[in-house]
This record gives sequence, structure tokens and C-alpha cells, in this order.
Amino acid sequence: MTQREFVLSRLCKYGKVTRNECLSNYISRLSAIIYDLKIDGFDFEAFYEPIIKNGVKIGEDYVYRLIKKPKDFDKKCKELANKAPLLFA
Repeated sequence: MTQREFVLSRLCKYGKVTRNECLSNYISRLSAIIYDLKIDGFDFEAFYEPIIKNGVKIGEDYVYRLIKKPKDFDKKCKELANKAPLLFA
């Protein structure tokens, strides 16, 4: 699975992708992937989201939330789900 496919799988399943989840999967150039997806017709809202543990804010994570998707997005999601079913479990 490519880095782009990982990001797409998160967008399919959750409608968003975070910087920290990408870093934990060895994806350090998330903004480059987002840039390429924008060229392909995606649009995102980007913001910082607090990380809260036991009721205490311990940091922030940068989040890209999907706000516009291309027409063939649902088809791509089904193809990814068939290719990597564990990411969609």
C-alpha cells in the first residue's frame, strides 16, 4: 500500500486524516499528499485539534478534514477496501 492509499483510506473511513497518525505510519510528507489530492479535485479544512488524555490537554494534532470530494471518490474507497480490508475493519 502506498502512502497516498493510506491517506485515502483514512479519508474514506473517517473523513479526515491527522498528522500524528501519518507520522506513526512513517508518512512525513502529508502536506505533499494533500496538495496532490487537491489537484485531483479534493478540498480540505485544516485545523489544530487538541489531544486530551485523562481530561488534560497534552498537545495538539494537525487535522485535514475532507469537505469536497471528486465524483469517483466512493468507487476509489471500494477499490481500496478490497485491496486492504484490514484498514477498513
